[in-house]
Amino acid sequence: MATDYPLHPDSLRQANSQSGTPQSHTSQTAGTYAPPARAIGVGRIALDHPLGQPYTHAVPVRDEFPEDVKRIVAARAGNRCSNPDCHALTSGPQIDPTKALNVGVAAHITAAAPGGPRYDPNLTPEERRHPDNAIWLCQNCAKLVDNDPARFTVDLLRKWKAEAEKAASEQIGKTAVPVSRTGAERLPLRIDRPQPLTRTPLSRLLRPYNAFIGLMGREPELESLASFCDRLGAFRWKVLTGAGGVGKTRLALEVAMQREQADWNSGFLRAESLKHWVGHNRFADWHPPTDTLVVIDYAASKLEDLKHLLERCGQWAQGHPEPARLRLLLLERQADPDDGWLHDLLSFGEGALRDQVRDSMEPVQEITAPGREAPDEVMEAILRATLEGWARRPAAAASEARWAGTARASTADRGPALVSANGSPAGVRRKRHLETHPVGTGGVA
Repeated sequence: MATDYPLHPDSLRQANSQSGTPQSHTSQTAGTYAPPARAIGVGRIALDHPLGQPYTHAVPVRDEFPEDVKRIVAARAGNRCSNPDCHALTSGPQIDPTKALNVGVAAHITAAAPGGPRYDPNLTPEERRHPDNAIWLCQNCAKLVDNDPARFTVDLLRKWKAEAEKAASEQIGKTAVPVSRTGAERLPLRIDRPQPLTRTPLSRLLRPYNAFIGLMGREPELESLASFCDRLGAFRWKVLTGAGGVGKTRLALEVAMQREQADWNSGFLRAESLKHWVGHNRFADWHPPTDTLVVIDYAASKLEDLKHLLERCGQWAQGHPEPARLRLLLLERQADPDDGWLHDLLSFGEGALRDQVRDSMEPVQEITAPGREAPDEVMEAILRATLEGWARRPAAAASEARWAGTARASTADRGPALVSANGSPAGVRRKRHLETHPVGTGGVA
């Protein structure tokens, strides 16, 4: 009877010594030797040992999609990549008139086997092989999402899948719409979702999309931006300015999420997506299929692409028959209609189109530190929520004493703390500090 050898080097050495196999072959077999394999059962393979003794190695059983599931998933996505930044066509003709080629992949949203990206042990094998667990992607995007599962989460992939299938459904039977234009019909807008914060650097807590605590002290700004989105007019645009870290991105993220909940196509348009979009061969025919909010950060660095974007938006607004509203929100630290990048943006074009772009712009809105009317109360609420959020983090208790000791030492050296021991406002010292050093919201407020 053949000996059943594990493939692990240490176990293989032990098995070889027990069976009398010379040790000189152990490292070769365990390390560089790749013997031919033959299947002997589900989840196990038999390898031909160089000395004639077979040994077996257990491999994880993968819950792969059957061919009929792959065909269904591809068809439901319109045979296009479901990544909103891609939308590449995944099938087409070969030179041979009797054959077609495919570069699409039915990728697992949750992994097919333990150890894979986004693996969910609570699913049954049938659930892992079900179309609900599959998303249609091109080969490049399939590799991308599996190489970075922390960024491409289950929720994000399910959102891609739903949007791709919705877009494909809306195009069924509409033969008048050119295929090359479908990629420009719906903008690749993105709303970054909070990421798991366990064992992450403290600096990452301040990233706007992590929303470490809820947005506080921004009720006036939220009301103003809601009015901007809801007022009459096919196309409106405005610029938000403010010092670095004051909370422009966090505020815009909150507005985008609110619009998304109201069934708008809403989110941030990143530099590479903006450049690809305005360079699309059918961009001149683009129109928003639904109410749309586009947020563009670091606007000054995207000036040339923004000129093309505003030109198209102005053309569409001049005579569009659709009821959809299009809103463009630009973020930058400084903006002056009479000087710099914004002046250049307003100076392009000519005639009625130039007037249309100028007339559709709303006054520049400057964002300052939150809670100007009651800074102590707002800052106390922000600090309290931050400390409570910190206490919920793993290992927070272990570092709490060290942090408190540092805070007490700092208080003794520097005077009154930001928040007193009983939680009341610190008073005049804090007000003076706010007047000279406005506290930004960044990702924490």
